[in-house]
Amino acid sequence: MVRWSVIGAVVFFSASIRAQDPIEVIQIYNSSFEDFARCCQPPTGWMDCGFQGETPPDVQPAGGFSVNRPAQDGRTYMGMVTRENDTWESVQQKLEHPLEKNSCYSFSIHLCRSAVYMSGTKTSQELESFTKPIKLRIWGGSGACTKRELLGESELISNTEWKKFDFKFEPNSTVSYIILEAFYKTPTLLPYNGNILIDNASDIVLIPCKEEQNIAKVSPDTRTNNHKPPIKNKPQPREPIIVEKTPSKVLNLDRKNVRKGQSIIIQSLYFESDSTVIPTDCYAVLDELHEFLNVNKDIIIEISGHTNGIPKDDYCDRLSLARAKAVATYIAGKGIPWRRLYYRGYGKKKLIANDATIEGRKKNQRVEFKILHMNS
Repeated sequence: MVRWSVIGAVVFFSASIRAQDPIEVIQIYNSSFEDFARCCQPPTGWMDCGFQGETPPDVQPAGGFSVNRPAQDGRTYMGMVTRENDTWESVQQKLEHPLEKNSCYSFSIHLCRSAVYMSGTKTSQELESFTKPIKLRIWGGSGACTKRELLGESELISNTEWKKFDFKFEPNSTVSYIILEAFYKTPTLLPYNGNILIDNASDIVLIPCKEEQNIAKVSPDTRTNNHKPPIKNKPQPREPIIVEKTPSKVLNLDRKNVRKGQSIIIQSLYFESDSTVIPTDCYAVLDELHEFLNVNKDIIIEISGHTNGIPKDDYCDRLSLARAKAVATYIAGKGIPWRRLYYRGYGKKKLIANDATIEGRKKNQRVEFKILHMNS
């Protein structure tokens, strides 16, 4: 009896160790997005994570949107859109096994854009075609519709034929959900109406870790390439962006020297004329802000964009908002929860220098952050 008890204990202990190892293959439920073609309800096995008051993704080809492309696999696929009112569609699924921290995984999915996607808008109350190219972002989640970290994103999907896109996931934390999100070109000055079609997702497979970006690449293994050579993709700007070397401090942020209600100009951050793209040599100061927020997890900030006083009010408001949003998106992409980040565009309403001089206008064109909350 003693002998069998010892053997049983050893077997149980060994099984417990093996259970902690990453699972080699994680299957996606209804990976081909099969269901009855219909409007405004995601396929079986996928949960809507969109905005309140907005319609969920569709099972296509439903016909009512003039989307008639045959499926890449099976009979149906999923269609998702972005909208000009700054809302977008997303779905999630709880994984049968979590993705483990510091492990690497491969994943692929087929994507294309419908040349026609007729839908109503709340802005014009009329049917419009949601045709502008958008991207797919894939998030790892820790709970229902809770985005924890960005696992990967595609290039802008302009192709109207199915193409297979390959991803590599390397989560920095253990995540139990996968979230598929339609999203705009980033950063963008104005939100817009676009669509993306999604079909035939692969299993998530454990692989050896190697150093490479997790922007999706088009795979030559597609059913519609007619033996054409693989398409070489130009990488798109993405978040998060990893800075290899530690930069010198610019803001010198210290909790002891900040207070609730204080506004701080983000020095060494600039934008090209009429642009919302953050230059690469400005990443260092934003990484410093990220580090400050990551250490001080109780602090909530507002990121505000400001312009000089020359352009028209409407243009200044839009540009300043888009620049503030670009900074907030960068910080959020590096792991700071959106609930701690607010962004706002003040245009030319808060000038701080003489706008009649070049030097004054440069000072007025700025991005600030304000401490909205911090524990005493």
